[in-house]
Amino acid sequence: MTVQRWWDVLTGSEARLQEMHRSFFSGGGAGEFAERSKKTNRTIMGGAMLALVVVAALWLSEAAAGNGEDFSADLSRPSPYESGRTVDMEVEASYEGEAVRGSAGVRIQPRELGKAEAEAEILRIMRSLPSRILAGNKSLDFVNSDLDLPASDPATGADIVWKSSKETVVSDEGRVNLIGTTPGEAVTLTARIRLYESSGEVSILLRAGSQAGGPEELRAALEQRISEEVASVSGSTGGEEVVLPAVSEDGVTFIWRPRGKSGHLPELLICAGILFAGFHYRYRAARKQIDAARDEMERDFPDFIAKLSLLLGAGLVITSAIGRITDDYVASKEIRGERRLYEELAALRERMQAGNTPLVREITDLARRSGLREIARFASVLADNIDKGNALSEKLRQESELLWDSRKKRAEKLGHIAETKLVFPMVLQILCVIVITVMPAAFEMS
Repeated sequence: MTVQRWWDVLTGSEARLQEMHRSFFSGGGAGEFAERSKKTNRTIMGGAMLALVVVAALWLSEAAAGNGEDFSADLSRPSPYESGRTVDMEVEASYEGEAVRGSAGVRIQPRELGKAEAEAEILRIMRSLPSRILAGNKSLDFVNSDLDLPASDPATGADIVWKSSKETVVSDEGRVNLIGTTPGEAVTLTARIRLYESSGEVSILLRAGSQAGGPEELRAALEQRISEEVASVSGSTGGEEVVLPAVSEDGVTFIWRPRGKSGHLPELLICAGILFAGFHYRYRAARKQIDAARDEMERDFPDFIAKLSLLLGAGLVITSAIGRITDDYVASKEIRGERRLYEELAALRERMQAGNTPLVREITDLARRSGLREIARFASVLADNIDKGNALSEKLRQESELLWDSRKKRAEKLGHIAETKLVFPMVLQILCVIVITVMPAAFEMS
């Protein structure tokens, strides 16, 4: 099956849509009807398929991320300034005639520096640290945002351990807290550097909060405070319940809410659900148009029978009366708008004039296509009394009264349905009022 064929299956068969149109509507317009329906279906299915492909590709890329590279079986050690590597090896162990094979990743560490070389590198690192840790700050005398405290030297792999003299202002990780900080407050950062067997230590003096921090710095400080509070709560073990702080000592307010699970499975399920719904309801738009036209015909039919009964009572024959009604409709169509029942009657009249077909046959065909019992009864009355002028007029007058009673009952039924549908929105409004009233009190109690 070709791609175009699959796409037609998903968005609806154009031939079936045209057949649905012809089974209800007379005259042309089946092609336009099918095109409108397929356009809606193509938009829904195309958007859902595109979203599904994007989410699936994102999921697969995340699943494939982090896979290590395959290295050659070179066992020579890298230079001291290079990182180590892992070599996949096949291993076989044997003893007293028994042998076992396996595979393992062998880590090849870089060659170590000599002591003099290591001390020289430590001295170089100590000299470069003051300028390397600035990050977004202009100077160590004006520190308002987080510092970049490296845990190692990228060139040599030397380990660097940091210690702050005032962790409430600048943490050991370099996070700067401007909340409650005195402008120009001095902080000493001590870096201990270790490279193989050699080590060194350097102290760096800085001043935090020397300039007023902007919104970005304040947000960074609040993010740091959130991390600290989460770590504090997570590490606590006392009490039967975990206590979530609402206000810190320096005036920071916290609001805690549960968070849902993340992931792409819900998005995939939503896209798949949209695709299934679009496929299942691909002919629904066409059916809705047909149902709307049928409801419109049912509403207009009592008015048509009343006019027809009045004209027959005035002495017109049935065909002339229908012609008079359709002529009045065509003349006022631009003002009143298009009505499906009168469009069908106008088309019926044209077919009778062109092919000289009997009126009863045309009315019976209209009843079959529309599926309306009212038109079927009219066709039966017409067939029994086509040649009886006065009797037909009386029958139609009785039918008109019956149709108007049916229309009133139908209006009452629709009113009850509307009342039932309004219950759910009213319940939602009441719940919203309750929530708006109760939530302030709940916040005060917490």
